[in-house]
Formats: sequence, structure tokens, C-alpha cells
Amino acid sequence: TEVSFHTSNRSTMASNAHPAASSSSPRTPKEVDYYLNPTELFRWINYRRWDGARARAQSHPDECDTWIVSRHTNDGRILWRHLPLHLVCMQLEAATVVSDSDDPNTAQSARQIESLIDVL
Repeated sequence: TEVSFHTSNRSTMASNAHPAASSSSPRTPKEVDYYLNPTELFRWINYRRWDGARARAQSHPDECDTWIVSRHTNDGRILWRHLPLHLVCMQLEAATVVSDSDDPNTAQSARQIESLIDVL
């Protein structure tokens, strides 16, 4: 099942701050479009394939700092912008809420997500 990462207004407002505004980064941040050219790392995360995402993050570390951007189809304004780490943290939060049910599969998934966070 594909997960769509549409966020609340509060999250969207926070994510609209452009990363290039920070003077701490000497290079222009890389961005890819959520629909047109997402990274392989994003695809692994989106399909909740945590082991594949971890392997991809290790073999292609440049994708760890590539921003995934969703834009409005009519005017091109940014709906949301996240790094893979942000997307994984949202998944961890969801898995943690579900894991309250003592389901061993969700507990295992939460452990895999935490392991992925260590790589990102």
C-alpha cells in the first residue's frame, strides 16, 4: 500500500521554510519532485520497506539529504518539503501509536525504522 505524505497545515507551514535560507550550507540543496522524480530512497520509505531503505541510504548517502517536494498542480507553490529523515520520523510516530496494541509486527517495524534513522 502506497502512503501519501500529505501533512497538516501546521506541518506544511513549517516545511515551507526553504533550506537554502540557512547560511550554514555552502551548496544548493538538492530537491526532487514527489510525483515526477522521487529518489529510490524515498520509494523504499514510501512503501515501508525498511531494510531496503537502510541499504539504499548506505549505498547512496546523497539521497539522505535530498529534499522531496510536493507542489500544487495549478500554481507550483510548495505544499510540503521533507528530507527522508522527516518522512521516516512520521512513520515511526505512526508505528509507535499502533504498537500500543502489542502487535509484534508493528513493534518489529518500529525497531526497523529506528535502525534506519541511525543511518539517515
